[in-house]
Amino acid sequence: MDMTLELEPSHCQARPTIVWVAGEVDNMSARRLRACLDVAIGYGSPVVVDLERVSFVDGAGIKVLVATRKRSGELGTSFTLRRPSRAVNRVLEIAGVRDLIEVEPTSLQQPLTTTQSHR
Repeated sequence: MDMTLELEPSHCQARPTIVWVAGEVDNMSARRLRACLDVAIGYGSPVVVDLERVSFVDGAGIKVLVATRKRSGELGTSFTLRRPSRAVNRVLEIAGVRDLIEVEPTSLQQPLTTTQSHR
């Protein structure tokens, strides 16, 4: 599966620029992700990267996320990962960089729930 990117820019400091990433982030697609994130941090607003639909990430993808976090800090903007998939969380942990990048707490995420009636 290829990687898809969607960017919702913000020109307002109070509202974040959001980048949605889906599919596989590997050595072949990491350059596209980096280019998109460079554009996102260029707006000067906080950047939120939604990784819920990422099915695979390798070291190249993690390197892009860590480097973008560093660049955003140098520019004085925040960089946050939102809803990283299990695949992303696992690689962040294995690579030992989970604490280097801000991740929205799971308590802010609204779980899908269903109500069932038992009679």
